[in-house]
Amino acid sequence: MTPLRIAAVSAFALTALATGAFAESLTITPAPAMVVRTEGTFTVSPAIRIHVAKGDGEARGVAVQLADLIQRSRGFRPGVVEGPASGRAIVLTREGPAGEAYKLDIGPEGITIAAAKRAGLFYGAMSLWQLVTPDETKGPVALPAAAIEDAPRFAWRGLMVDSARHYQSLDTLKAVIDAMAAHKLNTFHWHLV
Repeated sequence: MTPLRIAAVSAFALTALATGAFAESLTITPAPAMVVRTEGTFTVSPAIRIHVAKGDGEARGVAVQLADLIQRSRGFRPGVVEGPASGRAIVLTREGPAGEAYKLDIGPEGITIAAAKRAGLFYGAMSLWQLVTPDETKGPVALPAAAIEDAPRFAWRGLMVDSARHYQSLDTLKAVIDAMAAHKLNTFHWHLV
């Protein structure tokens, strides 16, 4: 193994250990900046509701997208409710970090996604959806309790599609954009000429 390769493997291992990826892996892509596992689990089931603040249209839009994704992957759709949470619920709140950063807290009594901006709420929802979809089975899923904090390392995270040299159908391009969103990429570069 070359010294450069050893350094790269060592850097990856240290990063994984710092985020707890080896000790208690959570299937989130890209790996979040910080993950702290805590005691307990929370079960996402058909009885769960997603709560947003009254009148927050952006948060409601993210909640509807999350509910749709859970329906596609787990076979049930959590209801979206405007107003304070009562009981076990998923709560989207604007009392979180700025920009595209988010905090995702999973505890035995509920889940909170906190971010100041819509982008942060969306990326937190994508991380939660990835955790809710560990396999292809349908129905309720138990999530391990954890405190997750993440922010993008780079402002521009993109993908280029070269339709000038290789034709892609509209359905293919839509699937590429959906995959970009799931992996928290924020810039679509479309090479047409």
